[in-house]
Amino acid sequence: MGSVATVWGAKGGALRQELSLPASTTLEPGQFEEFIAYVGNKTGNDHDLIDLWRFNIPTLSEYGQSVSRQYMFYIQNFLSESGDPTEVSIAFPRKANVGVMAAMGVCFIVIDRPLSDSRVTLALTEQFAHTTLYLYEIADPILGNYSPVSFELDPNLSKFRASVEGDPGVLARTAYVQELVEGTVVPARDAQMAYEKGGVHVTASNEGTSVLLLPLQFSHCLSTRDHGVKLSRANLIFTQIKFHGVLDTKIEWEFDFWRGSDCRVQDVGDMRLLGLLN
Repeated sequence: MGSVATVWGAKGGALRQELSLPASTTLEPGQFEEFIAYVGNKTGNDHDLIDLWRFNIPTLSEYGQSVSRQYMFYIQNFLSESGDPTEVSIAFPRKANVGVMAAMGVCFIVIDRPLSDSRVTLALTEQFAHTTLYLYEIADPILGNYSPVSFELDPNLSKFRASVEGDPGVLARTAYVQELVEGTVVPARDAQMAYEKGGVHVTASNEGTSVLLLPLQFSHCLSTRDHGVKLSRANLIFTQIKFHGVLDTKIEWEFDFWRGSDCRVQDVGDMRLLGLLN
């Protein structure tokens, strides 16, 4: 199951006009929350966060102290307009970068202006006052079915940022990894990913060794009981799973504050290595 990206206050969007804000200038901190409150008041649904979660619809938006540094890197560098405020606990996408969103497992975009992109199809519209909201469906998002065979060793944030900014589609062609995959890698077949209670169930097959790139935030606290499977970080944020032959495994989150916190210490070490911590 993919997620929904809600983009309010986009440049040239109708909500800016409704709230008497300039059509193309940089927004101020807190104005994104104003858009959410305004839409919720007018329609009875915020179209984001809790109002989608209660229907079991995951969102690209995140809110809270647990928002990771690598997730904010994506939001600030690939899903925000130049000059947008930098925030540490509010991860709202602020522009519809379809290529990056597709790589992050986004299936639908809700936005307050029309999109002109061959990778999206208009599914629904909703109108109130002088505003039209648009629901677009993304063609072929990555939902656990991306099996890269091209890898690049690149812990350098500047190079990674430049590559994705120049061509967001690179995220669907190359896996940027901290450790190169050894040996010959072949594309996986029939790859599927499904969320279950307590974890993520992943299945696939091949005629050799394959890698899947999952739209699941990597952490050293993720584990699998299948000893033939290796989990690692790719593209800064995602979970890479390496396997041979037939894959049928469950990835689980294992963390205990008192006795199992070493994995989070390893995560912090990764952030320092990647340059996300001073």
